[in-house]
Amino acid sequence: FLMIRRPPRSTPKPSSAASDVYKRQELTISKNGDLLNVEIIHSSGNSRFDSAAQRATQRANFPRAPSSFNKEKKTFKIKLIL
Repeated sequence: FLMIRRPPRSTPKPSSAASDVYKRQELTISKNGDLLNVEIIHSSGNSRFDSAAQRATQRANFPRAPSSFNKEKKTFKIKLIL
């Protein structure tokens, strides 16, 4: 699976935000490109960023897996940085 493009930044980074603010998520995507599950592994501690990241993930368009992919779904762990 490849993410085709990064969604545009919808929430500007506050100037007071620390440089190491990040959120980790685990995504499960079907071979058809449907998002099946999103689980927060590590919260950033910034509820606005966490919510924006969750919404962006849920609105993302994931591509279909290549025909050579023989599983029904794939789970990824990603790090989203503010």
